[in-house]
Amino acid sequence: MIKTLYNYMRLQHLEVWLTKGIYFGLASCFDDPREGHLTRQAVNALISDIAQETRSLGQEPDDEILARVASLTRQMALVSKRQTFISCWHENTAFSPRMSALYGEGGVYIKTSNDRLIRSVRRELVMLLDPADGEQDPPFFATRYIPRLLAPDALQARSDLLSLVFHRNKRTLWEYQREHRLIVDVSRLAVLTGIEINGAQAIHGADDLHIDHRGLTVDSETDGTVRRLYLETDPRVLVEEIGVIDPEHFDEVTSLCKQMGLPAPRLVTDAEKSQQNDDELS
Repeated sequence: MIKTLYNYMRLQHLEVWLTKGIYFGLASCFDDPREGHLTRQAVNALISDIAQETRSLGQEPDDEILARVASLTRQMALVSKRQTFISCWHENTAFSPRMSALYGEGGVYIKTSNDRLIRSVRRELVMLLDPADGEQDPPFFATRYIPRLLAPDALQARSDLLSLVFHRNKRTLWEYQREHRLIVDVSRLAVLTGIEINGAQAIHGADDLHIDHRGLTVDSETDGTVRRLYLETDPRVLVEEIGVIDPEHFDEVTSLCKQMGLPAPRLVTDAEKSQQNDDELS
């Protein structure tokens, strides 16, 4: 199914997107400290489930072993959070005033679709994206919105923890965004490129698995930590429309679009800025 997707950003980031490519941010550096957080309730649900299965086999669970499993699970989650890069896209039926407020009058958006986005990236680079297990058009993960980020049940908690995909969980506060995510796990990246990032180890002798990763940009900090990745795209395929919130920036974006061979941008109207989507009112 083809879905219309938007990515809202500040104006100063637009040229980087159109030249370097799709931005992926490190999960442990997101603005919302609760996002991707492994809750105690989720771990408790998993441990309780393990204890119950142990008893069903006629044995009494060992409390010390369960405590070690809980500790190891939390450690694995923290490592995963430092080795997961996410690009966030939003499915909207109309322009979102809330997104405008979040990014300010200097904000812009890129409008595309899931099929356009994937076609805009070289096939080898698409291989770096985690598959979404058939949930929807791969490799997009549909964000799951949960009150207070509590796992809905023990079975779901186990699934999230064992597959380390709890990074797609967000609080219901953000459900108006209707977010879809692309995910790069650096363990997969290390195997396919030989590039070691944030502690992920390349596999010795896996050279025959390496892909042509031209167009992958890795931004390292002075301490060696990588907080940003970019996957190069063909912007003429990626971009269906660029929207500008502030009229003062319209000419600047128009010039950039002309330089990149893209359609002229559109200016978001005052009526659009003041309207409320049905999803936001619910």
